[in-house]
Amino acid sequence: MPKILGIILCMCFIWSETCYAIQFSQPLKIGTIDFKQGGGVSISGVASNSVQFFPGFRRRYVKDDTFGDEKGIAHFGEGTDDLYLYYNTEKCLNIGGNALNNTISEDIWGSDIYQIQYSKTSSVYPIYDMKHNHIGNETRFETRSVYSIYNMKADYIIIGREINSFSRQFVKYIDTKEITKRYFGENTHVIYKNLSTQGDTIIIDYYSSGTKGKFYFKWDDKAQWFSVEQVIN
Repeated sequence: MPKILGIILCMCFIWSETCYAIQFSQPLKIGTIDFKQGGGVSISGVASNSVQFFPGFRRRYVKDDTFGDEKGIAHFGEGTDDLYLYYNTEKCLNIGGNALNNTISEDIWGSDIYQIQYSKTSSVYPIYDMKHNHIGNETRFETRSVYSIYNMKADYIIIGREINSFSRQFVKYIDTKEITKRYFGENTHVIYKNLSTQGDTIIIDYYSSGTKGKFYFKWDDKAQWFSVEQVIN
């Protein structure tokens, strides 16, 4: 009898491991964070937004006759695994849970926010940060005019609550800025784009100095983290 019970328990364990294997949905864009022209914050896609303005001060934007938010808490989603954004034009952004001590501080002005579900009530959130950074000036010989030179920055971070954990603490799982340092060198210019999923794997394309390829971030259930594999095209 104990032997039969052991076989049944083993079969149940294998069945549960198979049934609860991570399967990621395709990314769905749920919002955007941006600056208004001249200052202030513009946020789209939120379920609610508790806006505050600095005392005695509201910025009106003549271009589209709208106001930009100065600070507040934006709430994305309507379920149990929602995302909250604490923003303030004078400080960094914090994004994560509904308590400030369960958030991650990131400079993600000018970003698109996506959601990838791995269960009916749980998700990870890719944040696509695409900016044009000023890297210097150039004087044109013909006109003696000074032109600004920019390069494009395009990075992903992926955050979410700890998977298979009771703490439900938000963590940063993937940061392509760290991937750039590890695989290309700290001062290398790399553009990341076209995030997709396949089963338990998140896939991101990259372009750098005429070369391109993909990074595969596969969920490792034993490590409770993502493994990384680079494939050069």
